[in-house]
Amino acid sequence: MEIELNFIQPHEYQDQNLISDLAYIHAACFERPWDENVFNSILKNQSNIMGIIAIDKIKHQRIAFVLAQIVLEQMDIISIAVSIPYRQKSLAKQMMQKIMAKALSQHVQYCYLEVAINNYPAQKLYKSLGFVQIGLRPNYYKDVSQTMIDALVFKYTLDEIKKMN
Repeated sequence: MEIELNFIQPHEYQDQNLISDLAYIHAACFERPWDENVFNSILKNQSNIMGIIAIDKIKHQRIAFVLAQIVLEQMDIISIAVSIPYRQKSLAKQMMQKIMAKALSQHVQYCYLEVAINNYPAQKLYKSLGFVQIGLRPNYYKDVSQTMIDALVFKYTLDEIKKMN
């Protein structure tokens, strides 16, 4: 398996094939997926959006992504998704490391994200990267049965990357 991680370039933000692929990957990963309109809306604000797309070079298909928003010294992870056949291969970790390194080069100091309290694989990933839980957002997510689910808030101080290098 040969996977390539590429930053999504600003000129690609209006590419309908990219938008469709992001929605498709998201739908395969989440009970309440975002549609193409949501991704269009996110990417329209391209001056402060950063994204990585993972491509299976053999199959020539997009298989995973991470999207983040940067405002001043802060980056918020908007969404991260990995197609099911490509999970457990450190792909999410590699994408997160790459986007955090790029953010650090742009003088970002902190990275934040929310994760559902019952999404244990994601929590394990974020903790393995050095994220620390700093809060709780009650009733932040809604599952398919309309049950409200709390979100954990995680923070990472990007200076930690400097210390590792």
